[in-house]
Amino acid sequence: MRKISLTNRKGVSFVEVMVAGAIFAFMMGALCTVFNTSNTSWKRQDAAVITQREVRRALIYLAKDLRSASSALTLTQSASSVTLSFTTPAVGTVTYTWTTSGGTANRIIRQVGATSTTVGNYITAFSITDNTSDIDINVTATSSNAQEALGTYQLSKTVAKR
Repeated sequence: MRKISLTNRKGVSFVEVMVAGAIFAFMMGALCTVFNTSNTSWKRQDAAVITQREVRRALIYLAKDLRSASSALTLTQSASSVTLSFTTPAVGTVTYTWTTSGGTANRIIRQVGATSTTVGNYITAFSITDNTSDIDINVTATSSNAQEALGTYQLSKTVAKR
């Protein structure tokens, strides 16, 4: 039988524990940095996608209604607001409004009768040009978070008159 000596014990020294702890802390810091960077990137992209979707949705609604317009357009524009009214055979009078102030600021609102629907949010600029044979629509939206503006998106569409 072999004797176990208390002076010959093998184990982990304090220096080895400290080195392992430092390596672990460095790896956790790197992992947290990667996570935070990925999370920030995801939030930015999500805001951009939402803003682009809002611009496209506003253009789709407006273009669809304008294609079916049966009456002359009534258009009122200023630097801070746009109001467009016309009549369609299917639903009657349709009015689109946009303003930079008030409770509906930076939204395009579609009103049919007593029903109002928001068809676009985050809209920072909106203009309509009534040409002889068509109508040009320009919509600009800005996505942002609490700290910064993340991007500006502009879409234009030309709709032929009936």
